[in-house]
Amino acid sequence: MLTEKETLQRAKLYLLKLKMGIDPITDKPVDETTLHNERLLKCFTYICSALDKQIEAMDQVSVKPERTTGTSHHKKPPFAITQEQKQQIQLSGQDCLSSELTQAINDAVDDKSRRKLLAKNINGWLEEQGYVKKITDTQGKEHRDIGERAAEIGLTSKTGMGAYGEYPIVMFSEQAQQFVLEHIEEIVAFAEKEEG
Repeated sequence: MLTEKETLQRAKLYLLKLKMGIDPITDKPVDETTLHNERLLKCFTYICSALDKQIEAMDQVSVKPERTTGTSHHKKPPFAITQEQKQQIQLSGQDCLSSELTQAINDAVDDKSRRKLLAKNINGWLEEQGYVKKITDTQGKEHRDIGERAAEIGLTSKTGMGAYGEYPIVMFSEQAQQFVLEHIEEIVAFAEKEEG
């Protein structure tokens, strides 16, 4: 039986496949005219983002008790990736979200004894480097948008629609995805520093 987190991950995977025009059950292409409706694609992107936040929140909750007990030796070791695993990463060949990129990286590593790489690790490092920036909308909610250096690595921004209106979504071109993979060790070091 699937855990709640595994169910959320599967739901997210189904939506990502639908967004790419693939039937998540049969893995065969579906009628693109139905699925490539702009409103549906925005909906899929929004729900994937919401699911990703929920999964990240579950990861954070599962780590907190270990930190408060003072038994740090029970914590999972940090994320790590080998050169062979890097070569196994299946990039989509099209623009994607940071959550989709981290999913591809974690799938290639597939090491349950270690922590997973999170989208916030990639986004945080990119923010520190000036490729993305945090903005606050009129409702006081924080979002990430492309920074001054975004074009250098192929990051773009598109508009998403949420419960509180429009918000920016940072999109990773194939060039940006490769850039992240080339700097994965720096991103992992950044994540370790941030998590203390």
